[in-house]
Amino acid sequence: LYEVRVAYPANNNRASNVPVTIFHNGGETKKVISQKPPGPVGGVAVSLGEYEFSPDRRPQVVIGNEGTDGYVVIDAVQWIAK
Repeated sequence: LYEVRVAYPANNNRASNVPVTIFHNGGETKKVISQKPPGPVGGVAVSLGEYEFSPDRRPQVVIGNEGTDGYVVIDAVQWIAK
């Protein structure tokens, strides 16, 4: 089990509707995050939830920018073992 987080530099010119898709053992989960406020995790990151990943399947987090209302900037994706 892993917690998945994304880190980004918050700013008022960032998008408030960033589409994020997490591919995991159970399929895929879609989220929408805002990059305007600082992330709630240490002021720089937001948790996307906890998911199971297998060594035989490549884990993926896809961040989109289509249809967003500002800039989309990602500094890091974290997989934190639970």
